[in-house]
Amino acid sequence: GDGTWTDRLQNFLQAMAPNQTYSEFYHYDGFNKLPKTTGPDGRNLLCVDGPMAAPTQHLGEYGTAMIIAAGIGITPLRATLQSIVYYRFKRGIGHSFPDYAYCFWIVNWEQLDAYRFVIRTLKEIEDELFDMRKKTPQILSKILQVHVFVTSAPKNPTFDGSELLTNGDKQADLAIWGPHYDDLSHDHGRSVGREQAPFTEVDIYRTLYCPQNEPIAMGDIIVHRGRPSWPDMFQPIQQHHSGETIGVMFCGPDIVAKELEVYIYFFFFSLFVVIATCAFV
Repeated sequence: GDGTWTDRLQNFLQAMAPNQTYSEFYHYDGFNKLPKTTGPDGRNLLCVDGPMAAPTQHLGEYGTAMIIAAGIGITPLRATLQSIVYYRFKRGIGHSFPDYAYCFWIVNWEQLDAYRFVIRTLKEIEDELFDMRKKTPQILSKILQVHVFVTSAPKNPTFDGSELLTNGDKQADLAIWGPHYDDLSHDHGRSVGREQAPFTEVDIYRTLYCPQNEPIAMGDIIVHRGRPSWPDMFQPIQQHHSGETIGVMFCGPDIVAKELEVYIYFFFFSLFVVIATCAFV
């Protein structure tokens, strides 16, 4: 949109190469072809601002963790979910750090189509957990919850899942849901004997597309309609893990970070809580 950073970047690049659809940014110094180092405003062409701390880089230091994301903040949360399930839970001996992971994702209803790749991830981690719980009893002592809050949903949306059906076409499947975490594990010969969650990507998508007034649980995924009531989320965790060290991590808009900070200190005032944020405007 007008005035966004991507719009400003586009205008900046167009100013460097007026009336051109493609350009290489270089100049000649005598006979030498050199890359451009300054822009049309006379300032440095490229400035690196960082390094930025990853919001979940200290995850492995806590037995109990809350990982919260809003919008595109799902990117680090998605990677963290995969790390917890495929490595920490599956390959860890004894304590997984964390042993108890509570994840929260706030997503706008109108943007659900853009996050279908996340739905694939949710389905795959549920399949992995169902399989591990069947074959590895000690995993039953660990907790993973994924709370999804769908905001701005219309009252009675009409769901049509026909465009989500692939009929075994791998290219169509890739285009709709994105890549698998591990393509080999989804090969028919290798998937024989593996337990799977009793729902599909389409089922998860339908539940997100048509959120109900009361939460709906699908395995470890709990779908809520509207914005989270943080006291309702924090209080059970406070009670269940009283006296424990809890890590709280967040990636998303600054306004949500400020709201979270208030409730974190209110509920966890007697605990040592780490707040790692990756907030963006």
